[in-house]
Formats: sequence, structure tokens, C-alpha cells
Amino acid sequence: MNANTIQEEVPVTFPRRRVALQDEDCTKRTQHHIYKMQPQYIHIPRNSKCPCQSGLRFKECHGRLGDSRTSEDLANAKAILFNRKIAIEHQRQKQQGLGPAISSHTSNETRVLKIGSKEITLPKDQTFLEFLDTYTEHILSSEWWITECEKPDEDAHTVVKWHRQQALQKSRLANIKKGFQLIRFTGAMEASARFAYDLYCLSVSNEVQQLLIARLKNAEQFPGAMQEISVAAILLRAGFRLDFEDETDGSTKHHEFTATHIGSGIQYSVEAKRSEGSINRIGRLLSSALRKPTRHPRLIFINLNKECKDNADFMHLASQTESQFKRLDSQPASASLPPAYVICTNNPWESRLDSIEYPTGGLIVYPFRMPDFLELKRGTLRQLINARARHAPIEGLMRSIMEHSVIPSTWDGQIPIFAHGLAPRRFVIGEPCTVTNADGEVSGILLNAIVSENEKQVACVVQKSDGTHGIGSTHLSEEEIIAWKQHPKTFFGVLNNNNTIPIDGDPLELYDFFYIQILKSSSRDRLIQDLAGSEEGSSLESMTFQELASKLAERQANHLLASLQYDAPL
Repeated sequence: MNANTIQEEVPVTFPRRRVALQDEDCTKRTQHHIYKMQPQYIHIPRNSKCPCQSGLRFKECHGRLGDSRTSEDLANAKAILFNRKIAIEHQRQKQQGLGPAISSHTSNETRVLKIGSKEITLPKDQTFLEFLDTYTEHILSSEWWITECEKPDEDAHTVVKWHRQQALQKSRLANIKKGFQLIRFTGAMEASARFAYDLYCLSVSNEVQQLLIARLKNAEQFPGAMQEISVAAILLRAGFRLDFEDETDGSTKHHEFTATHIGSGIQYSVEAKRSEGSINRIGRLLSSALRKPTRHPRLIFINLNKECKDNADFMHLASQTESQFKRLDSQPASASLPPAYVICTNNPWESRLDSIEYPTGGLIVYPFRMPDFLELKRGTLRQLINARARHAPIEGLMRSIMEHSVIPSTWDGQIPIFAHGLAPRRFVIGEPCTVTNADGEVSGILLNAIVSENEKQVACVVQKSDGTHGIGSTHLSEEEIIAWKQHPKTFFGVLNNNNTIPIDGDPLELYDFFYIQILKSSSRDRLIQDLAGSEEGSSLESMTFQELASKLAERQANHLLASLQYDAPL
């Protein structure tokens, strides 16, 4: 098997609370990504197959020069192609985050991977995880790596120990079954691959500084340097740009780097700390970070690095951590400390290297002296919307930490199960498929489908060759169910945003739902008309389209909340 493994992706969601687990089934707030649907501009190569499923090349069918025919089938097919492109980008972002995409192309028997201004040539059939297996050595240098590999375990560097253990674990799996496998990572696999992936993410956007590399090679300085790289990678995947401080300037204390949120331009001074499992050390680490001079709002990351046997153990750790922060806040000597966003993470795999039985990690967010930060307290929906908007980049960062926690196993964001051939088929909207019903087999072009996870079945609507529609279903394999859990919105090849009103969610989720629907379907004039008679009626003309949409979404959410007899925002 070598490194031909696929990490099983754990579905993660955005937390309702300041403490969240990566495998907890919470409600996910909707990101405001709006696509302007213009399928008529999709380019279809003339020598490719015509999307109307005639079997002819496009230039011989609907793409014939001088042919003025119009076709509803062709328009629908173009729309499907456009939606597939959107789905692919959605999958890529889910796997790789909001930073730069993995940039590679194949030529003959090689793959060329671009990392920053450099290019690396790899075997064409090498997977991304196989590349990561060698990337740490590439960054730290082969000479240093060979020297460390010659040392016994008790003297070897931490990353070499990880590499040895995960290589041995993979070789055992290879003896059981050759080829690609869907596996759960052991702690050693997780630690080794995650460190290499964080190095890669940083290298794509910022050259890894030689002083940082030297700290990584130093066994005593490695944990702190690794935390800096981990934090940098987290921010890059969340859509931030990084500017590092001059580490050679010892004339003053300074933070690790400045993070600029690309969407808003807001800048943060970032600190990265590790408590090494000591609860009592957390308060001192935060106090030390808060006393450094900064130019921007403070964003402080602390890796707790404490072993947790299960999620209940992590929740206890979260309670202890918050108690330490509250204790610091209550001390008279801390009265002059500035506010800060404090984000605590935990890497349980570092202490469970030979096991797959460890929590997937978690997130603790503590708004030090920021009482309005995402506080879901009683008040009006507008107060809640405004409170969230004041901290929008950090809310997006929280969401990204939870969503972009899995190491990619494909180069281009494809669903791993299908990309690596672990499922013999795939149901794709606009493609032929065969299902069954009481009358036997039903074959045609897939128009719509829905998965019943409990029954492990997919129900399909197909267009048969005679133009009529048929309905049927079929059983899904375990691999197909896993693929469905990994990417439910793009499982059928196009992006499917669930339009069900989230009546069981919190008020902000209702607002988000209505806001997106309004942006999709309304014009500015229509919004002004719908809002006529409101108390802001005299100022509607001066509002932007987005402000009008927000106002109407708030009204609709409040109306539904009242009809459901909800209290004010919980």
C-alpha cells in the first residue's frame, strides 16, 4: 500500500458555543457565497462530446457552425456543466480551505507541483499524501534527515520518530490489503502528515524563514516552532495573508506575525503558544502574550497539548481552561491588560501515536475582555446580527478551523472515494444511470436524486430515451455512504444547497437562510417595495442592496420566530 491511503474525513461543523468538538453534530451557519448563474457563457470545446448526450462531438451536433437551432436540452446541459464547475470549487475549498489552491499539472509521466516561486517534479501517479511523506525531509534538508534517521529512537528528532512509526503502521496495513484503502489515521500518521501539510501551506504563501527552519531542527525549540507553523497554516486556510516579524531584531519583544483578513482588510497581531499539557501554565502564557506591544487587535493561539481520552474529557479540559482565563481576568494586577481573541486548540494524537482511538480535537474560543463576542444572549435579532458583524473575520476563522481540519488526499479537490476508485460507480446529475423499481430496471439520464442514509439507498429520477421520466432506487455501498457523508452537497456532481428553512436552528441561522434567498431572487427596487411602510421607509433609498436585503431578512426571520413562539434570540 505504501502511502496510498485516504484519510477518512470526519464531518465537522461550525460551533454554536465557544467550545466545540470537531466531530460534534452542531448546526452549521451558512457562508455568504453567492454565485451569479450564467450557464450560457460556459465554453464547450468543439471536439468534446455534446452535452445533450447524443454521443456526437459538439461540432457535429449543437455546435455546428451556422446552425441556429435552440435546444432546451442543450441549455440544461450547459447549466449542469456550470454547476459542476461550482461543485468542484466547493469541494476543493472544503478540503483545502480558502487559501491558494494546490497548483499542479501532469505532463507525460511526471507531475509538476508549484510551491510559491518553486516547482517540484514528482511521479505522475504519486498521491498528495505520498508527497507529504517526503516534504518534511525536503524542507529540513536531506543531509539533516539522514543524520537523524541514523540515531536510535531515544535520541532521534520528534518528526523522525513520527515518520518511523507511521511508516511501520502503513507497512502492516499493506500486508493485509494492497492498493488504496480507506483508513482512520493513527496518531503518528496524523502528526506526521499534519506537520508536513502545515509546512506546505506556509510554503505556498510565504517562504519558510531559515531561522524558523533552524528552530524546527532543534529538538528543544521544535514544539514552539511547530506551533507557529500550525497557526500560520490555520490562518492561511481561513483566508488571511501573513507578514512575519523580523526574528533577528532582538531590541524589542514582538509578536509572531501580522495576519490580514483578505475579505475585510482587518489586521491582527498574532501570538502562538503551547502549554505542553499544563493547565496552570495557561494563564501565564496568556498574560505574557498580552503584555507584548502590538499595533493591531490581538489574536492569541494556545495549543493545550493535553491527552484527552474522549470528548467528555475535552469538555472538562475546556472548563478548566476557561477557569484559568477568568482567574487571570479577576486579578487586580491584570486590570491594565488589553482585550484579545484567545483560541485554544488541542492535538490529542501527539500522545496516542499508536492508536486510532483519540478525539479528533476541539476548539475553545475565549473573548478576553470582549463581552459582546458572539454572545447569544437575550436581545433583538438586529443586536445579534450587529454583534456578529463586529467580529466577522474571527467568526470565519472559527468556522474554518472546524471545517478545514482534514488533510487533503487528492490534488484537485475531488471526492477521495471516487478519485481513487474505491467505489465502482458514481451517480452524477446529467449522466446516464440505471436503477430499479417494481417494474424492473430503469435507465436514463439522472435528473435528480436523494440519499436515505439510514436505509443506505439512493432514489433517482431519470429521463428515459423516449423522453418520459422514471423513478427508481438502488442500494449504496459502505464506500458510497462515506463519500456522501464527506461531501453531501456535491455527492451528485453539482452543488446542492439545501433550501429547507432551518426552523430547529438558532435565530441567526434563520436570518442567514432568508438573507441568501433574498440575494438570489430579488432586485433593489423589489426590496424597497417590500420594505415600504417600515419605520426606515424614509431612508430606504439611501441603503445599499445588501443593507436592504439584511433588513428584509431580519423582518422575515422575526416573523417566523414569532409564529414558532420562540423567545427572543437565545
